[in-house]
Amino acid sequence: MHPFVDNMKFPSNLLIVVFLIVVIWILNVDYEIWTHFWKRMFGLRNSNYLVFDNTNTISVTCNTPKLVLYGIFSTAQSLKMRSVVRSKTKCDFHNENYSTVFVIGKPENENDYKQLRGESILYKDIFVLKASENMNDGKSFEYFRQAVHDFPCFDYYAKVDDDTAFNPKTIATFVSENMYKNSYMGRKSVNEDYTWYKIWRKAFYFRKNMDWLRNLEFYHAGFLYILDKHIIQQWTQQRPVLYGDEDMRTALYMKYLNATVIDFNTHFHELFVQSFVKSFERQFSFIKTYTDSISDIKGNTGPWERHISNDSWAVHKCKDPATLSSVFNQLCQ
Repeated sequence: MHPFVDNMKFPSNLLIVVFLIVVIWILNVDYEIWTHFWKRMFGLRNSNYLVFDNTNTISVTCNTPKLVLYGIFSTAQSLKMRSVVRSKTKCDFHNENYSTVFVIGKPENENDYKQLRGESILYKDIFVLKASENMNDGKSFEYFRQAVHDFPCFDYYAKVDDDTAFNPKTIATFVSENMYKNSYMGRKSVNEDYTWYKIWRKAFYFRKNMDWLRNLEFYHAGFLYILDKHIIQQWTQQRPVLYGDEDMRTALYMKYLNATVIDFNTHFHELFVQSFVKSFERQFSFIKTYTDSISDIKGNTGPWERHISNDSWAVHKCKDPATLSSVFNQLCQ
């Protein structure tokens, strides 16, 4: 065989490896991230939002002084995930110490409006923001800003992803025993100058200055973190830059405001999933999703994927209603 033909084997094999890496990466990126990316890039968000009245939720949620408000980030279309939370009576999401609401951007059409309005009347747990539904374009900041104003009876405000199962009582007990002013509580993740991560961010926030990431040593993972009222009030008096990863942006302002950092350590973790893709990633550590790439590096307090145990207080990546329900059952026995 001609030497030139033999030499062609290497680049073709390399292309196969690159192709497999790209496929695995795409499979691990949430559909929601892509959706918001295209809306941001091409300005596809509907500007004719319907005005929503949160009076039903506010009147019930904030009738007495309480400790923690859990704000579960949801969307109008995520009814099944909300139904799982509402069905978990053992978790006791509403009592004299804390309450739970679903945080949703403005409805973009009449059907979404009617659905959310109906849920608000029936369950009194829908909290619609004045901002459009978005990811990494200011939803977190708007939630904290509005929550302090509309629910002033709470001392602490938690931001929770809707694919996170958690034990509200256990977390509230910890908060009550660690009531420091200007608190910033969560699972600490170390931030490093990671090449794959930089490429990802440049693609998603092109024409934006992302140099602020270099000055951020750590941030609390976004699936559940808690701020106290005082630090939120200081933060909302600033003029924050809202583009980029919201959880990292939050951390940047917490650093600027000299917040008291409290780490939940491995009490907060991701769901251990045994699958072909995950096994492949574990064998080849350089193949990571953009979140894993900065979560598994040295300097963190322990592995992120863990089996559920008595030490588990919040578990992330419960991606479907059945999984979310099962993990809630284990956490709230």
